[in-house]
Amino acid sequence: MEGQIRIREILHAKDCKDVVTQLSATRTANDRTIEVIASSNIFECVKNSETNGAKL
Repeated sequence: MEGQIRIREILHAKDCKDVVTQLSATRTANDRTIEVIASSNIFECVKNSETNGAKL
């Protein structure tokens, strides 16, 4: 994600199309990261609940 956007380029008025493209790529990377973290946490929650005999 860090490579997708450079604050320096935004501050120095790089072409707005390039900035929007970088922001869009960063948003996509963030969304994918959130999906991975959320699905991993859900898996662990279900696994722990089953191990502890709890009902969801």
